[in-house]
Amino acid sequence: MSPRARIAQEAILQATLALIAEHGLEGLSVDTIAETTGVSKATLYRYWRSRAELIYAAFEQLQHPTIEPDTGSIRDDLIRLVKQLVGYLNRRDRGAIFTALIDAAARDPELATLHKQNELQGRALFERALGRAIDRGELAADIDIRLFVDLVMSPFIYRRVVVQTPARTIDIEPIVDLVLAAFDRTGAVAD
Repeated sequence: MSPRARIAQEAILQATLALIAEHGLEGLSVDTIAETTGVSKATLYRYWRSRAELIYAAFEQLQHPTIEPDTGSIRDDLIRLVKQLVGYLNRRDRGAIFTALIDAAARDPELATLHKQNELQGRALFERALGRAIDRGELAADIDIRLFVDLVMSPFIYRRVVVQTPARTIDIEPIVDLVLAAFDRTGAVAD
């Protein structure tokens, strides 16, 4: 791809993000994006096959390279991963767009598929950290990894998306410690 085409794509994606942040996804169409960016619909469809692909390409612009920690301690790895999640969620533009995408994915099957792919990528970092902890003997081999990741991530996503207040960094260590304590070495949730 030529540098000019790359620059044009980045400008389109930034304009799409601005539209999502300002108006949400309701009524956001390829026509609106074309009008706002001054490019033709044909150009948009040359780069992205659908509205959903364009929206998710824009959303991926918000993703920052995540550092995958491997400190040798599941507690330290989880704290670092959750700090990155909280930093991402608390950015003003990201929170509004993240919420809009979750809402739209509930009604649009193509956005739902793309959202699921994005969710799996984000969870994979946590799952790999848990896998390393199992290999080191810090966690039981039969631990419910899905439930564990849900319990670590959910309080922060809930606060940002449902309550619509910033996720609090002071909650990171207590929540990580609580989840670690909830699972005993047999992998069962403690009573």
